[in-house]
Amino acid sequence: MIAAVLLGNSIVSLSNLAVLFSFAGLIRGTLL
Repeated sequence: MIAAVLLGNSIVSLSNLAVLFSFAGLIRGTLL
């Protein structure tokens, strides 16, 4: 149970990082 919760949290954090990086790439692309 705890392992599943930790795995879910890590997946959510990874997806959040991916979204942040994609937004940063879009902003950088529009600025350049």
